[in-house]
Amino acid sequence: MAATENTRLIFLIYFVIKAAFVFDPAYFLRISPKIIFKTRIAGIEPPALSPGIKSLDIFSNLRKNKAQGLSMKTIFVKPAEVRREWFLIDANGKALGRLAARAASIVRGKEKVVFAPHQEVGDFLVVVNADKILVSGTKEQDKLYHHHTGYPGALKTETYESLARRKPTVPLEKAIHGMLPKGPLGRKLLKNVKIYVGEEHPHKAQNPKVIEL
Repeated sequence: MAATENTRLIFLIYFVIKAAFVFDPAYFLRISPKIIFKTRIAGIEPPALSPGIKSLDIFSNLRKNKAQGLSMKTIFVKPAEVRREWFLIDANGKALGRLAARAASIVRGKEKVVFAPHQEVGDFLVVVNADKILVSGTKEQDKLYHHHTGYPGALKTETYESLARRKPTVPLEKAIHGMLPKGPLGRKLLKNVKIYVGEEHPHKAQNPKVIEL
């Protein structure tokens, strides 16, 4: 037991000395007065408090704030209280990856101060001219999409060019889906993205705001 206590004391002294050189000494002095007591027993004088520091208790300020009603709380917005808007992006001539990244950020609500990774606080997005999205280089022939039906030997592989010709909205849907959380939340957020071929869309009543990329 004595050897164990000495080992613990050595590690404690080493930690205090290292922290005094690397970090702000006042921070560690406020963490635990027990550290100061043990270092003085070992013959090591702890570093002095920084100017303006009167207390060695890290919880003293928290108790004062709580008594004054200033305690910090994590605020989660209820689904009914979330303000959700509609936005419109014209995909004509836009890069697939850049457009998908911005779309994923909008539907997730990462640009809002009330963002929470487990909540649906994002906005709705309408994308038009999905058939005119561009990809750089030789991605039209090199980019492959794989799908397996579940039967033995039923792996289907298709190039971007073929998929975009057959289903123009699918490449963008897959790109956005890959940037969203996996699971029920991601599938739900994907439904908030409305992708259409051409300039017409049935969401004019929502008066979506145009976003320029």
